Amino acid sequence: MSNLSRIFFIDKRIRRYGSLILKEITDEFEISDRMARKDIEFMRYTLDAPIVYSKEKKHYYYDKPFDFLNFADEKTLLSYILIKNILKNGYYIPFVTEDIIKTIEKNINRKYRAVSENISYKLSHFENFNLEIFSALVNSFVDQKCCRIRYENLDGAASDRNIEPLYFQNYTGAWFVIAFCRNKRDLRIFKLARIIEVANLDTPYTTAYKKEEIESILNAGFGIYFSKDKEIIEVKIRFYGRAERILRNQTLCDEQTITDGIDNKRGKYIEITLPVTDFEEIMTIVLKYGEESEVISPETFKQKWKDKIRKMYTFYVEDSVK
Repeated sequence: MSNLSRIFFIDKRIRRYGSLILKEITDEFEISDRMARKDIEFMRYTLDAPIVYSKEKKHYYYDKPFDFLNFADEKTLLSYILIKNILKNGYYIPFVTEDIIKTIEKNINRKYRAVSENISYKLSHFENFNLEIFSALVNSFVDQKCCRIRYENLDGAASDRNIEPLYFQNYTGAWFVIAFCRNKRDLRIFKLARIIEVANLDTPYTTAYKKEEIESILNAGFGIYFSKDKEIIEVKIRFYGRAERILRNQTLCDEQTITDGIDNKRGKYIEITLPVTDFEEIMTIVLKYGEESEVISPETFKQKWKDKIRKMYTFYVEDSVK
């Protein structure tokens, strides 16, 4: 049994019963007193656990609250279940191996391991992509050498780009690569499913973007698509009825704010304010909740929303009347 399992055991026993004696550890894991003491020292000096020894009562206890390992077994169990389900689908994490699963499994308390068969994660939809293309992009990043891609846009038109892959992100089931595009001389985001071909080149990178800089750009607003040149626009959307209850407990964006209100005709609502650089992705959220959503501002976004509704009405209502 691993050192981690013993540490979880020590922490849980002290929190549950207030203290523990060395013999409880040695009997449970069939180890020596010396090894058990090393585990306690590790907790004290590496994890800053306030674990002390009472010479009078000959037991160990916490002399102040310690929550660092609270629910450790449960957290490890849920991590194990999540990764195990992800492993069944290589489109989420292409390079996860069975060895990783076995390593995590060893650190799960045997009592909790039995529960694992009765817990599952229902993963969201995913988008297929070519694993060889993913590998070529990763190798480009590892070698810090440029690569040439053939990229297809939503209209089916293909173009060749020389890029420097800088960052990879899985967003709502689809993989994206954020790269410096030498053709556009700027950062661009490419969907892996739309990359048709990749050729690794022997040309060194010319850019030096830091990870924190890219993450700052990605997290600047709602959605995956961004542009350093576009202005960040604040949108306000109201949600009523079931949508209000659903979205109250969801986070669409780290920068969002939620306020409560009551409409004289429609009743209680929440108003979500969040930054965007593009209206397309947030539009899908608004349309998803139909009549239970309402765009408040800006006016340009509100008009686009109304235009979408008019087009749908034309397609599905007026045509059926004819």
